[in-house]
This record gives sequence, structure tokens and C-alpha cells, in this order.
Amino acid sequence: MAFLMLLHEKMRLQRKVSRLTLKQAQASSRKERVTKQIERIQKMYSKKESQISNMVKQGNSMFQLALMQQFGIGSQGLNPMSFLGGASMCAQQGYAALAQELNCGLNVIQAVLAGQLQKGKDGYANKDGSISIDENQYQMIQAGIAQVHQMEGYQSYQAQMLQSQYQANVSIWEEAMKAELEAEQDEALAPLQEQEEEWDLESQSAEVQLQDARARLDAIKEALKDGIKDSAPTFGLG
Repeated sequence: MAFLMLLHEKMRLQRKVSRLTLKQAQASSRKERVTKQIERIQKMYSKKESQISNMVKQGNSMFQLALMQQFGIGSQGLNPMSFLGGASMCAQQGYAALAQELNCGLNVIQAVLAGQLQKGKDGYANKDGSISIDENQYQMIQAGIAQVHQMEGYQSYQAQMLQSQYQANVSIWEEAMKAELEAEQDEALAPLQEQEEEWDLESQSAEVQLQDARARLDAIKEALKDGIKDSAPTFGLG
């Protein structure tokens, strides 16, 4: 009678092990699917965040370029073969105005800027004598060049101030957009993370029950083996 009860318990435990094995596999599979969904959503929002950063970076570059053009402190579109071609538009305009004011050619301004004029008895002249100005003209040109540098520095300062203000405003917008994205992502992930945790707990619970059922099944199998040995006939040899 005890042997039959053990046999019945063995069959019951075998069914339980099979049922728990299936339950654990299903819970693990469902958890894996939910985890993949979570990863896809996280990648999507990470991509959106990168797009915002790229927009800010591109916007800063475009705004800076526009400022350089507006204030004439860039070198776009200048003639690199000309001595003055490397100067900013602001400086070029200043040198042109200076040449007109002093009624001299830009080549004279260029020569003074390049340090090509040497001082002599009658004023300043270059080596071949093609440019010659008196002391008063030379000093007026130097003073005019200093004013152009001062004007260029002021324009550069104004542009930097505007650029800083723009970047500060854009940073506020960027932070707000990313915070909005983060809140949107949290809302999208919340139910999935809850499901993930639920399937994880179910899988762990099934594993604990499975280990217990297997241990009990192994004990029943050992008991059945001992019962078979005890009930086997010895034919008087024992």
C-alpha cells in the first residue's frame, strides 16, 4: 500500500515538474519580449535626443556664421591672394574708408600694415621708391589703422555677446526639450517595465517551486528503489 502511494506521488510530482517547467519557460519568454520592447523604445528616444543635440549644434554654427557676416568679422568671400584679403570685412571697409579720407591708395595702407616702409630724411618709403609719404601722413595712417583695429575688436565683442545670449537661450530650450522627451519615455516605459517585473517574479517563483518539486521527486524515486529492493524475494538467501 505504501509503495502504491509513493508511486502515485511520483506521478503527481512529475506532472508538477512538467507544468512548472512550461510555466517558467513561458514567463522567461514573455519577459524577454518585453525587455526587447523596452530596449527598442530606449533606442528610439536616444535617437531623438541625439537629433536635438545635432539641431542645437547646427543652429549654433549657422547663427555664428550669420553674426560674422552681419558684423563683417568673417573672412568668407575674401580674396586670399590679396594682402587685405585675409582681413575681416569690417577691417577692409575701415581701411578703404581710411584710404579715401587720406586721399591715398589702398596699396599705401597695405605697405604700412606690412611694415614695408622705411623711415628716411623726407618721410617713409618702400625699397623701390614706388610709395613715399611724409611723417604726418604716416602717423595719420597709423592712427587710422589703430582705430580700425579698435572698431574690429568692438564688433567682435558685440558678436560674441550676441552669440553667448543665443547659446544660453538655446541651452534652455535644449534642456526643456530633453526633459519633455525623458518624461514621454518614462510614460511609455512604465507599463512595460511593470510587465517585465511581473514576468520576472513569475519566472523566479516557478524556479523556486521547480527546485522543490524536483528535490521531492528525487526523494520519492530513491524511496521507490529502496521499496523495490525490500520487496524482492530472497529465496532464503538473505
